[in-house]
Amino acid sequence: EKTQITSVNAFSERNEVMLALSYRALLVCWLSVSKANADGWPSLKNHIFTENAGKVKTLLARSTTECDIEDGLGIKEADRIGNLGVINHKYNGHCRYSTMPEYSYGDFKTYQGTIAVGDGLASTSYEAYKIYPPSSKYTKNLRSKTHLAVNLPSTSNYVIYKLNSFGSNAPVDALYEVEVVESGLTAEVSGFTKTSVRVDDLSEPTVYFVLPETTVPSIWPDPPFGCSIESATIVQNDDFDLYAERYDMMSSYRPFDPKYDWNNSPDSHYHSYSFRKTFFPVSKSTGENGVVWQDQETFQIYVSWLTPIGQVTVELPNNKSDYLGAAAGSGTSGDIIYLTMAKDGVEGTPLDVRGKKVDSSGNLIIGKKYDTTYLKTAEWSHPGSSLLWKEETDTLVWMFSRGLLNGHQGAIAVILDADTLDILEQTGQTSSHSWANSLIMGNGKNGHNFLAVELGDNFPRGISVHSFSDENERVSKLVYTFKTKHSTKKREGCAGCQKVYEEISTKDKTYYTWSNDNNVYTEIAHPGAIALLDGSYMVIFAGERPPLDNSKTGSNLNSPRNLAFLIVSGDIKSILSTGDDSSGGFYSYTGGWSDQENEGIVWLTDFSSGVSDRDAWHSAVRIKAAQVHDNLILIVYELWLASSYIRTEVMGINKRGKVVTKPTALPYKFRLTPSDDIEVVDGRAVIYGYNSDDKKLTRFYLNESTMDPPNRKTLAPTASNMPSPFPSSLPSEIPSISKSPSETVSPSKVPSITKRIYTFTASVPSVSKTLVGKKTTQCKIEEGKSIEDEDIMGNIGVYAGRQNGDGKCYTNGYSYLDFPVAQGVVDNGLTPVVKYDAYKVSRPLTDPTKFLASETYLLFKFDAPLAVSYTVYKVIEDTAELVVVQEDLIPGKVGEWVMSSVRVDGDYMEVDTPYVVIPYTRPTSSPTLEFPTSSPTLVTSIPTSSPTALQTSPPSFPQTSKPTGVVKCKKNKTAAECAEKKEMCIWNKTKKVKLCSVKNVKHLHDCAKYSDKSKCHKFCEWIG
Repeated sequence: EKTQITSVNAFSERNEVMLALSYRALLVCWLSVSKANADGWPSLKNHIFTENAGKVKTLLARSTTECDIEDGLGIKEADRIGNLGVINHKYNGHCRYSTMPEYSYGDFKTYQGTIAVGDGLASTSYEAYKIYPPSSKYTKNLRSKTHLAVNLPSTSNYVIYKLNSFGSNAPVDALYEVEVVESGLTAEVSGFTKTSVRVDDLSEPTVYFVLPETTVPSIWPDPPFGCSIESATIVQNDDFDLYAERYDMMSSYRPFDPKYDWNNSPDSHYHSYSFRKTFFPVSKSTGENGVVWQDQETFQIYVSWLTPIGQVTVELPNNKSDYLGAAAGSGTSGDIIYLTMAKDGVEGTPLDVRGKKVDSSGNLIIGKKYDTTYLKTAEWSHPGSSLLWKEETDTLVWMFSRGLLNGHQGAIAVILDADTLDILEQTGQTSSHSWANSLIMGNGKNGHNFLAVELGDNFPRGISVHSFSDENERVSKLVYTFKTKHSTKKREGCAGCQKVYEEISTKDKTYYTWSNDNNVYTEIAHPGAIALLDGSYMVIFAGERPPLDNSKTGSNLNSPRNLAFLIVSGDIKSILSTGDDSSGGFYSYTGGWSDQENEGIVWLTDFSSGVSDRDAWHSAVRIKAAQVHDNLILIVYELWLASSYIRTEVMGINKRGKVVTKPTALPYKFRLTPSDDIEVVDGRAVIYGYNSDDKKLTRFYLNESTMDPPNRKTLAPTASNMPSPFPSSLPSEIPSISKSPSETVSPSKVPSITKRIYTFTASVPSVSKTLVGKKTTQCKIEEGKSIEDEDIMGNIGVYAGRQNGDGKCYTNGYSYLDFPVAQGVVDNGLTPVVKYDAYKVSRPLTDPTKFLASETYLLFKFDAPLAVSYTVYKVIEDTAELVVVQEDLIPGKVGEWVMSSVRVDGDYMEVDTPYVVIPYTRPTSSPTLEFPTSSPTLVTSIPTSSPTALQTSPPSFPQTSKPTGVVKCKKNKTAAECAEKKEMCIWNKTKKVKLCSVKNVKHLHDCAKYSDKSKCHKFCEWIG
């Protein structure tokens, strides 16, 4: 069989997607998925620890020290069982206190056993150890900490794992996930290897085991043969089913991880302020689903399209200094609209707020910068925003919280035109302060197409429901309100703030008649409301009971937070549900009394009833609600103690709020994002998440139990349904590289999605030199003088530039000197590998002795055959990325040195950096295009003409090669003469150099540099 390798390179400022898939691999995966659909989804694989009979021992931990291991003395018998031991580490560099009970823990009860994968009887098993917290504590103070030591059978690399526990709140059928606690271990000469795994701080028994790094344990079933997606059944019972698909995101991406990235507990001060939305579902007209998200480290914005055989991630335009506020997609066109707000704002200064519309391949359709003075927006606010697109009217509603120009905080809603992104209407402020928001489609009554649920701490204080029409009509109602903490001090200058609030004051604490409470003691679901078939809305939330008791304040958490709902009429005028009614009020900031009233609150849970210990209270947080069919609403939420996560639960209610499925603990730690609105697709609630421990993007499906497992839509792979989310034109930043068709790649080695990992390897034997950078200057090069040998090596060199770009050249004491350079190669991490000649330039060894006047830049020399122009890249070794630092570097004659704008002196070189130079070739099929087309190209080796270097950001003045025969600047050409050969001519008019207008980016080497006073003359620039 002939294997056809299809590779697509799609790199640009907006799109960094690399796909290497073979047709044969696709076909194998398609057949496997088809069979998996027929067989159903496999269950998760549990890891069950079983104690070996008689294999239990209490490890002393005070007889073996870290010094003993380092000295090759091994580990004492009292401190070991099987292949595991405990040792006490050094204190201040010595082991004097390590064996003394006064300064260390001791007596660790330990069981030796095995971990079986699956149902406990599976053939795969690992040696494991369960260690209990120490029973003997230090008597004075802790100086020597206790760590694990392990006996490794070989010098290979090993990884220490532990089983994650649910603690005392574990469900009966709990699934214990595996977590890496230390990697890269190698055997010591003595046999036992010390580790960084500390055990004297254990709070519960913990199971540890050690495996070679080539063996990776997981509770997730292996993907179907030939595929990369892990699919599993998490729960199947009589009431609901939970399924999940996991997509490999590789180490280069870092979406939001709900386990680590916002872990504020109900008792945390910041919990009230919530967190922005992080995953935004989108879709294509073909039915392919995706999700828009922002990288939490780089702040780049992506859309990941999830196919039956893997994910394709496309980079979307963003300047990486903005937060992703919200996104929405068109299921008809596949277009995506998203809104961003600058991360850093200044009080009183309008914030940079932008909207963008792109197609499914990331190509920009519309870009919009909004008048934030009109929107009164000065700062980003943590609760973020919501966006909803109604395709029937081609309008969107955008609701967002922000810091105001006057220093306050609040939220507003605007209506946008989907075609132009123009603001059609501004509906005004909705709440202040606003701590959470959510949007759903409205019932359409009286033209009201959108419904919002919002949580505010004042103006008004409580949960508000807003209904919006396209014509800027807004109807709002406060449907739930809550208690208020009052001040324990009088407020000077406020006449109404001097009295004692007698009703809640006690002999131990006095309250006064004013308040300024930002806490809300409440959390709305996401989405915050369910649109019922009769046109009414069910609002779902969690709150503290009783809701209006002002005496039960003082902390962020004052009683367990229970789930509740109410039903509001379709016209947003009345409460229809029957439940608890309550009334009360609070004294405002100015001392005036504000009445409060709740009506028709139906409480769904009664967590921790009668429990007085607040550390044992249970609370529902991160609530998601979905109507999966007419008479079933599933609610999934995390259950927390005051300060820590316990587990995730699911319950079900019917359209009138009757509980039809009691709260059910999930056996899997299903972590939820704080405020993402979930969607319902074909009767299933779809929830997205990410696990940074194993770098998996996960799509969860929650549905009633009568449904079959999700059936991945699979078509036999053809050219028409191959994943192709690529832009219509690609820039030259990454060269198109092809591989000989005769060289094939095994399908097993061709991942469904692959990102290139660029690494530098120094030449062997070493080829290096320290380039002085003292004698070669821009002034001498422009005078035609030769390049000094001490400043060059191979095809790279350094030169000192003119002061401020057009002044004199200084080196003696006024520039950096001595730049170590090593020759080597950079490879792209693919199979087969493609290598580029490269040079790693290190930071200068000698600083200016006086002050910096001349900056240092790189020189390049090009061998035959010459390309029209070259692109310079640098390798970011921390992230293994290739980054453009200079485009359109024009070569001189063969072997001639060319000045670049790649600055490498002390101010620009933070780390040692490899550089690569790659030719740019204009496509012959379309001479008017600036960039190559997006047609897939076969991957081949790099042309032999590629030189060996790279660069950083350009200086403040144009740096370039001296004009050669390639481009001639003529001042004496007239308009008539140029008109005869317009295709060869570029006009410049008198402007400052930085503003010179040229029609071809290729000629940014700037002919005007060689005219007088850095001005552009009126001339015709000829090519050839």
